[in-house]
Amino acid sequence: MTTPAHQATTSPSAQPPVTPTPTPAPAYAEIPLDRLTPAPDNLRADPREDAEAFAELVASIRAHGIVQPLLVTLPDQDGRHQIVAGHRRYQAARDANLPRVPCVIRARSDRERVEAMLVENAYRQQLNPLEEAAGLFRLTEAGDTPAKLARRFGRSKRYVTQRLALLELPTPAQQAIAAGRVPVSAAPHIARLGGHPDRLADLLDRPPHDWEWAVTQALHQAEHAATLAAERTRAAKRGFPVLDAGWELPGEATQIGQRDDQLTVDVDQHRREPCHAIVVLARHEPTSVEVCTRPDRHEPTGRSLVKATRPTPNARAKAGRQQTREQRRADRERTRARQQFQAELLASKTLRTAERHTLIAHGLLATLGHHEAGQVGALLGLTPGTNAWGSKDWDGPIQRFAAGSASNLEQAALAVAFARGEAAWSSQWRAGSGFRRRFAALLHAHGYTAEGDPTEPADEDDQPAALDLDPDQPAAAPPDPAGEHDQAEPGTPNPAA
Repeated sequence: MTTPAHQATTSPSAQPPVTPTPTPAPAYAEIPLDRLTPAPDNLRADPREDAEAFAELVASIRAHGIVQPLLVTLPDQDGRHQIVAGHRRYQAARDANLPRVPCVIRARSDRERVEAMLVENAYRQQLNPLEEAAGLFRLTEAGDTPAKLARRFGRSKRYVTQRLALLELPTPAQQAIAAGRVPVSAAPHIARLGGHPDRLADLLDRPPHDWEWAVTQALHQAEHAATLAAERTRAAKRGFPVLDAGWELPGEATQIGQRDDQLTVDVDQHRREPCHAIVVLARHEPTSVEVCTRPDRHEPTGRSLVKATRPTPNARAKAGRQQTREQRRADRERTRARQQFQAELLASKTLRTAERHTLIAHGLLATLGHHEAGQVGALLGLTPGTNAWGSKDWDGPIQRFAAGSASNLEQAALAVAFARGEAAWSSQWRAGSGFRRRFAALLHAHGYTAEGDPTEPADEDDQPAALDLDPDQPAAAPPDPAGEHDQAEPGTPNPAA
């Protein structure tokens, strides 16, 4: 039987409570640099990554020393302390040749040490996203969940999850994000390209503005390329040559079919011909078509026994080109003949005065610009119409006025000359200065005066032989080689009068 005393000694309630070992309080000390060791798993890969900022830190420490102590662990058996936080300050102190640095010494577990490195670097924005993700991942390996890490570091669960997802990206994408060339927000879209490293490499070389759209397009292109390759593989298995093509057929190929632009032969018979091939068109839906690479063989004079039931597209195109060449040749001959006839007509001087005036007037009106038409219409006292676009239409009223009579036609042509004389008068360019002087002389000869307007007379060299600016004197007629003068038709105005 067990005695009460024995029961008392074996009862759990009778055992003395276990007192936990107290954690030593942090201690402050000035520690020589040769007794400090950088952490081999430091989250910050290179403390000197930002060379300019690191140089400023070295200069500050050389001048003022280290203001904020480093965080270090308890000494190991060799008396050396491992740095928890402050690796940049440690390296800067070495460059500044400080003998010792202020440190806070505290015992820390591996999890606490990683947490301290995260807080020291992440909140000071000294870690890039990949370095921060690596630290968070090490804490998850120790048993922490993303939700717990989010509460501990004051971040959202989504933030922690996104950082951890960076570690699953391809190495080139991780390097681009770490270098700051690609935003962290692009990571979910980049993950969709994991199976297409060539497409991803193209986007990383030239990062787009809209990653979601760019990745979607890259996936569509990859899918289309895969579909096109599969269609080409199926076409190759049929035993015929497969020609490369884009959206349209290559120039040397003619599709076999019954349309006018196709080769109209029996496709089963053509498959035994050496010119039979397959083209895979790289359209939205890749399509295979059977083609002939030598349609001239199937023309009536061709070497193949398989003849086309209608002229081949090549034959029709050749005939069309020949017809076009013949048409152009005929047009050139007619143009030369017409120009020769015009030259003979000018030399013969058989045109009547009314015909000359009519042709000159219509020629002027035909070259009338929109701005000139407004000036001509105003000079003639006409009212503009309205065209289909709601703008003023002067051409219609001017043409109707000119068609009213021979006198109206002459008046319209003279208004065109006045409008162009006004344009020459207002021009600052030397071109047309002779016409400008003649126009000014004509106006002044008929009594025009205005203060400030130039009154330059026309040069004698610019004055045509038949032009007499004196309105009281009849114009001198040019010599007539035939000894006869053209007579105006009765009722036809003479513009030289």
